[in-house]
Amino acid sequence: NGGTVRIADLDAKNRRANRSSEDPETVVQCEDEKGHESVAWLWSNEPADITGGYLIEFNNRYSKEDSWFETETRHMTFKSPKKPSVGEFEYISSYVREAEAALYRGPDESSASDDAADAGSVWDYFDMDSWARMYLIQDFFVQSDDEYYSFYFYKNAGDPLLYCGPVWDFDLCLGNMNCGDYYRTSAQTLWLRDSRKRWLHQMDQYPEFREKVKALYLEELEPVIRDLLENE
Repeated sequence: NGGTVRIADLDAKNRRANRSSEDPETVVQCEDEKGHESVAWLWSNEPADITGGYLIEFNNRYSKEDSWFETETRHMTFKSPKKPSVGEFEYISSYVREAEAALYRGPDESSASDDAADAGSVWDYFDMDSWARMYLIQDFFVQSDDEYYSFYFYKNAGDPLLYCGPVWDFDLCLGNMNCGDYYRTSAQTLWLRDSRKRWLHQMDQYPEFREKVKALYLEELEPVIRDLLENE
């Protein structure tokens, strides 16, 4: 819908639940090895439903943000809510870690392990369509910032899935970067499969995800590319 992400406004809900325009005190939730602290807000009351909405960014510059958390592979920052309660902070950080653990168990372990089955399938956590579309976009444009900065996903209230998006900040793509051997690397590799081994690369290890990417390419991306090549 016009490029917007429609999720519950937890900042507004926190204020309504507390009938206050004043910000409460903060409490440190975690700290990195350099002493950068991450905080949550000590709201007296929380909304009845804190399962959404959350807009989270993969962000290597996390230390400049008030609220962030760490998984086994990435640092994440809060874009919404900007001032999460303690319960909201703990809920979404734990949920994202669970999702990542399911992802990195891999297709073989996920199908063979009773423990993995009890913990949930990777697709109990991730919306396959949105992540497959993001894979295509990031890979086709050879996006330098992919899963470093300006890479977003969100979770709606009452919905167990993490959705990838919105797309943002593509100034450093299609070879438009003046450092290292980026031009040669981007011209000679499959960007996500060969060079960027993070969440999207890990999803590509799942046959059903790979088939979804292929189908979306043939149905949606290839016609656009052909039209540009033939008519521009």
